[in-house]
Amino acid sequence: MVNKLYILLFIFSCGFYSTKGSLPANIDSVHISPILNESTEYLVSKQLKESITENIVDENIIRIKGWDSADSRLNITILEIKDTPNIYGNNSDNQYSQVDQWKIIIKSKVSWVNASTGETLFDGSIESYGIYGNVSDMNMDGIDNDGDNLFDSNDSDEFGPPREGAIRIAVEKISRQIINQITSNW
Repeated sequence: MVNKLYILLFIFSCGFYSTKGSLPANIDSVHISPILNESTEYLVSKQLKESITENIVDENIIRIKGWDSADSRLNITILEIKDTPNIYGNNSDNQYSQVDQWKIIIKSKVSWVNASTGETLFDGSIESYGIYGNVSDMNMDGIDNDGDNLFDSNDSDEFGPPREGAIRIAVEKISRQIINQITSNW
């Protein structure tokens, strides 16, 4: 009988366990500071803030509050956005090489700070990318633009103009990496 009681206590105590873990002491909310953007792509900061906010709300990770009432602050700076050739090919006359695929890379700096103590909970660089081709629609380029082994119409995030789609993919990846960093510090 005692063994059964211990087993029941063990099972019920595990029922309250969360796979998210628990927040650091005295942290139950975050303020997402305005994102500083040192790149020439001015819309990316808005896209990134929307993506992070949406992911935090969807996953119910932590409450989002205003600057004056949040227990922590998430500070993000977009350092650089650059296009680099990813795959070269030959033109039809075989006279010179041309770029068949591009990789857009977004580099950012992220810090998560305890608002009351000033303690840095996370501070680091996060980099992400999206790949795009030279066609008019990302949904028809035959490229795995986000590295998830899904192509074109089989991938729900591969749509629209190629470069804009690659930026959208890279922003979503950075957002996920930031959320992973927040939850890995619990």
